Amino acid sequence: MKRITFITPIIGLALLGTGTTRASETCYGFSGQTDGQVFGLGDTVTAEHLKMHVRDYVRGGANPAPGSEQIRVQSTSLAGSKAAEKSELYIYNATMQIVPRQPVTQISLRVAENRGTPTTGRHANLEINGTVHEIAGGIRHLDGRVFGNQANGRVRVEVKLRPHGSGSDWFDGTLQLRALSGRIASFAIGSTPMVVDDVCFVPNPT
Repeated sequence: MKRITFITPIIGLALLGTGTTRASETCYGFSGQTDGQVFGLGDTVTAEHLKMHVRDYVRGGANPAPGSEQIRVQSTSLAGSKAAEKSELYIYNATMQIVPRQPVTQISLRVAENRGTPTTGRHANLEINGTVHEIAGGIRHLDGRVFGNQANGRVRVEVKLRPHGSGSDWFDGTLQLRALSGRIASFAIGSTPMVVDDVCFVPNPT
């Protein structure tokens, strides 16, 4: 896998590798993957510190287009990665679930969200510690929300999106989950479509 170098002070490695960054942060990019490679429903990608699973996407409690689920590697820069080589994951009718080897206190990633169709608008799935939430209006409405409870852990979500460019149907920026109590054992994000890159997590409190 190829090394990807982020704008200082973050330095990371490609997916299936590891990296050392500030505050024990570990980052994963996708520039080492084959352009056009497709992961289907039920596939698992194993890295040293995490596993990535391709899970179902639901809208109104059901998958709107069963059989079309996929996560594809593509050499675009919709998510605004800081890596020199542009390669990211295009998520279509699926969710990308990240399961760290050990629970962590923070997960962050670069993300791009499509504006959606005029009839259905934006919609997303968010899973934290096994609980799936359907998000009407897309992930930008998650900023500042807290999920979970004191018994099982509380997680704050922060989202910062901006228009990708003039006339673009995409909005790009960052999404971060931070444990206010407990830990984050799993996280998933999905839509139809969405783009993800530069996944980072912090295992210990900072």
